[in-house]
Amino acid sequence: MKITKWFYFILLFTSLIWMQSVFPGDISSAESGFLVRIAIDVLNLFNITIESDVLHHIIRKIAHFMEFFILGLLWLAFVLSQEKLENKYLFLMSIAVVLTAATDEIIQLFSIDRGPSITDFFIDITGGLIVLVVYMLFKLLYNRNVEKI
Repeated sequence: MKITKWFYFILLFTSLIWMQSVFPGDISSAESGFLVRIAIDVLNLFNITIESDVLHHIIRKIAHFMEFFILGLLWLAFVLSQEKLENKYLFLMSIAVVLTAATDEIIQLFSIDRGPSITDFFIDITGGLIVLVVYMLFKLLYNRNVEKI
């Protein structure tokens, strides 16, 4: 396995994810609160009303999913950048996503006013692994179409 630029992007992005987990609860909530205020303003343009704490919860869960979706894309780019695509690389990608999510939640054990969440752990894993599932489905469909020709 050769180290490509994608591996460095993975390290950088993983560091950013883990840095977010180190922040105390009040800072983390303030970041989400900023997005909630923007979302409320946008929703008000369409006369849509959602309670701010419900919207806050939704935005935080979407953020978990999106962080790991992006991480999954970076891992897939790394795997595809290898000279020879092997299934073991896809398996290692899956393990890396799960370990990153687990570490993310463990870090929150030591953060002020934060704690681990099994729900967030599964949302993280889903975000990262859905990239792999979609890739494998496209690959399967592509191979079926090529065989028919």
